Formats: sequence, C-alpha cells, structure tokens
Amino acid sequence: MKSDTNITGCGGHVDVLNEILVVALVICIIEMNIWTSMIKLYFLDWLMCQFVCIQHIRVDINMSDVLYTITSWNKNNDYN
Repeated sequence: MKSDTNITGCGGHVDVLNEILVVALVICIIEMNIWTSMIKLYFLDWLMCQFVCIQHIRVDINMSDVLYTITSWNKNNDYN
C-alpha cells in the first residue's frame, strides 16, 4: 500500500519538509565544526599563555599570528 506524502493540515509535502530539515541539519553541523575549530585554537592559545607564564617569559601571543602560522604550514616548504 502506497502512503500519501501530502501533509493534509499544512498544505505542503513531507518531502519538502524533509529537505528543509536536512539543509538545516547540514548548516548546524558546519556551524558546529567552525565553533569546534575556534574553541581548539583558543584553547591552544590559552595553553601557550599558561606555559609562558609558568616559564616566566614575557611573550605577546597574538591570535592572528597563531592562525597565520597554522594556515601557512607546509605551503612554503622546499624539499628539493
């Protein structure tokens, strides 16, 4: 027996609703990955600052420098 895909009360289709939910889920997953990456970077920044404080070394760690270093790894390495 074939089931009807119309939602009788809303005037829409179950398929459309499912597609919207899938898109929303994908957006949430992407946002979670971005936040997770940011949390990891800030944690590494905090950890580096803690190490510097323990060693009594005055170093100004800038988050943009950390991001630049992470994104530029293995881009300019010559192994000829």
